[in-house]
Amino acid sequence: FWDFAGQIQFTSLWKSLLAGTSIALLVTDSSYKNVTDSKKIITDLIEKYYYDTKIICIANKQDLDNRLSPKFVEKLLGYPTYGMISINPQYRVKIIEILKETIKIINKEEGFV
Repeated sequence: FWDFAGQIQFTSLWKSLLAGTSIALLVTDSSYKNVTDSKKIITDLIEKYYYDTKIICIANKQDLDNRLSPKFVEKLLGYPTYGMISINPQYRVKIIEILKETIKIINKEEGFV
């Protein structure tokens, strides 16, 4: 499990950190700019090199007034997207459940279940 920032100075690390990854959790701050920047990451890196990786998008900061809805973020990114308020512990439990379900799906697809 890797957690790395989306800032430009970290992009050189992304390719090596994503090698062998089954799930990529892409967290945006639900602003239009951040979501469109995230789409560029998906297009330039994940879809090009890691097309077998399951992508889960998190539309964070759903408590802010200028947020995009998770459904709209999903339309823009093209991957399952879930709303989150990371400062609220209830959402952390929700994300863990989403990850567990995704792991079950991957295990089933790869014949581990």
